Amino acid sequence: MRVLMRLVLVGLLPVLLVSCRPAGSSVPKTPQAGPYSFEEFSLSEEGISIDYPDGWFVEDAHTGGSVGFFPWEPTPEDNLGPSASIHIGTQVSIQTLGDFALSTREDIQDMGGPCTDPTPAQVAGRDGLMMECDPAWTIYFVQNDSTNFAIFLDKEKLPEIVWTHMQDSIRVR
Repeated sequence: MRVLMRLVLVGLLPVLLVSCRPAGSSVPKTPQAGPYSFEEFSLSEEGISIDYPDGWFVEDAHTGGSVGFFPWEPTPEDNLGPSASIHIGTQVSIQTLGDFALSTREDIQDMGGPCTDPTPAQVAGRDGLMMECDPAWTIYFVQNDSTNFAIFLDKEKLPEIVWTHMQDSIRVR
């Protein structure tokens, strides 16, 4: 069980917020983007977190290499894929971020989706890469000291205010 304590101001009065959740799970947050409120999903051991819309279904298969975020709980018959996802890549000591991005692009192109070349971009305040893939995926690549990550955001499925908030909320430790 993980306990999270935060001191926040309500008006001019400090208030202590305490939240208990299993490690590696969502932690309530209060950020707003238009009509949406968000929760934080954190993989503390891997060192990455991202906000996702409150009430969404999170498919946490990070031991298999990915975490998917869905507006509803998918069923095998009705699974069009996640609206956003984090893919946990190779260890930095084995593959550079650029090679990881190119490998991801090749995998997507093998499935029929054309992608742009990865271009330099700031991701979570770090030097990273960005790539666009059809039909509407924007993929952000970033690394910490040990792991490469690819964050997929589907601009066709997500309202602009949501994918912008999700992109801005990527945190890497």
